[in-house]
Amino acid sequence: MDEPVNVPVAIIGAGPVGLTAAVLLARSGTRVMVLERHSATSFHPRARGLNVRTMEIYRGLGLAEAVTAAGAALAASKYMLFVETLAGAEIRRVPDDDLMLTGDALAAITPSAWVQCAQDELEPLLLHAAQAAGAEVRFNTEMTALAEDADGVTLTLRAADGTPTMVRADYVIAADGAKGQARAAVGIPLIERAVQGHYINIYFQADLRELVVGREFALCFVENPDAPGIILAVNNTDRWLFNAEYDPTQTSPAAFTPERCRALVRAAVGIADLPVTVLSVLPWDATAHYAPQMATGRVFLAGDAAHTMPPAGGLGLNTGIADAHNLAWKLAMVVSGQATPALLATYEVERLPVARDAVEHAARELEAERPDGPPQGEDASLTAPLIPILGFTYHASAIIPESDTLPTHEGLDLSGRPGTRLPHVWLEKSGRRISSLDIVGHAFMVFLGPGSAAWEMPWRAAGIALGVPLAIAHIGPDGLRDPANAWGTASGTGATGALLVRPDGVVAWRATSDAALATTDPQRVLAQVLGRA
Repeated sequence: MDEPVNVPVAIIGAGPVGLTAAVLLARSGTRVMVLERHSATSFHPRARGLNVRTMEIYRGLGLAEAVTAAGAALAASKYMLFVETLAGAEIRRVPDDDLMLTGDALAAITPSAWVQCAQDELEPLLLHAAQAAGAEVRFNTEMTALAEDADGVTLTLRAADGTPTMVRADYVIAADGAKGQARAAVGIPLIERAVQGHYINIYFQADLRELVVGREFALCFVENPDAPGIILAVNNTDRWLFNAEYDPTQTSPAAFTPERCRALVRAAVGIADLPVTVLSVLPWDATAHYAPQMATGRVFLAGDAAHTMPPAGGLGLNTGIADAHNLAWKLAMVVSGQATPALLATYEVERLPVARDAVEHAARELEAERPDGPPQGEDASLTAPLIPILGFTYHASAIIPESDTLPTHEGLDLSGRPGTRLPHVWLEKSGRRISSLDIVGHAFMVFLGPGSAAWEMPWRAAGIALGVPLAIAHIGPDGLRDPANAWGTASGTGATGALLVRPDGVVAWRATSDAALATTDPQRVLAQVLGRA
């Protein structure tokens, strides 16, 4: 066996989570290698729904338009249908507007929209972006062993022809899914919340366009004893998915032959002689699990390797993308020497509670009696679905809290409080409308209001002293225009305060006015966030 290839970061798994992490790391200047046991990106559509936080992340990477275009065939899918069969009696239809925030109301909270883009369309796009940024991606490469020591991680790999190779990485991201080998290799278990069903996902080709025109759906629940299940659109013309539940104690997935799958699809559609081509069949479990830890030493779990959840609420893939977004900038700064490894400990502290809450939320959604019902509970408004997506608050050393007491606020808090996502405010730059989120890049960013000039030099000096790139955004007449004069109120900084925002768009520190100048040392603040205090 040849000498190991050395790389700062190795990513196991080239699904959406692994590839998103690769794009983020490569664009930050970090050498990264992605290892994938399959021969190519996913052929099966799998996940399709990208929530607004994921689209904010892709917007920041300049990929949002491409992702939206890749999912253009599903842009018209705005209904949840309930039918006896697709060609037969319609029981009811529910528009997206009844279930979630859309339009101008959504645009007041985020610059992004809900997007549907099937995984087989998303992954090639992310692969191209990762490779264009300099990431090395190896397909047909399976990890067979993982050994960690004080200085790094050694990965033993096997190519499709059986040839063994080794990679030596400073850090490893395990994004190889719920059944991947990396989590087991480091001895982290999964805690089971629930197993809520076993399904066969049938990817098929059939011309159904005449049956859906004018009522294009994201989900179509078939309430038919001969073929109960859910039809999902892939391109709204001739590619579809049908999910049928089965009992593994009575039936093996192998029993779902092409003939049986065609019969199920025809029964669900309601046309006995419908021409159907079965493209692939994928068994899956509607499970709710989470790992009790998301990191051990130099290995970090992300996506389904760390948490699995039922598809209800569409949180699974999106939670994994948020994992990658949280972790990538931290790894990049540690690898470059701008931060200490103490920063990496904040990944689990910040993401584990969010992931655990997402698992619980998805499990409750699947258990709901009416999947088409309006939001329930104390917050029954249409903003409720945004709470598990945008309503997180991080509590870790990479956040400077405003008091020693943890806040008890629950709900959608986007007020500029440290630990929350940067507030979205529509601004103008050179006559072009942009979001405050668009200003965040790979570096730390200090946001200053119209009367906050006194903060600029101390923060610039802090960045220079620590050797950390730090950008300044001026909001006001002499900088980014704030047509609605909304920034001071939205961010809680008034006219003279300031925000320090991390590369992942999370507020790390806030001063509500320039009165804090006398007691704030920006260099110490930045050093604490980076684990250098």
